[in-house]
Amino acid sequence: MSLRFSKNDLVGQLGAAQVHKGEFVLRNRLVRQVDVSPDGTSISASVAGSRPRPYSLTIKLTPRGQQVLIRGYCTCPIGQ
Repeated sequence: MSLRFSKNDLVGQLGAAQVHKGEFVLRNRLVRQVDVSPDGTSISASVAGSRPRPYSLTIKLTPRGQQVLIRGYCTCPIGQ
């Protein structure tokens, strides 16, 4: 399955501040490990943060007509 979405989709669903934080994490190489399910609808990652142990992150992608619903959960203080 191929689910496509843009940065504008991310901003629309998650907000500009969250997308900016994600770009910071990526730019600063804080993502430690990424695993993608065979169908591409579930992504899990380990991300370095302010605590000694990395945060666990799970992203679920769900097709909704012509759009993709993006939901994220993490063990970070924000929780998503």
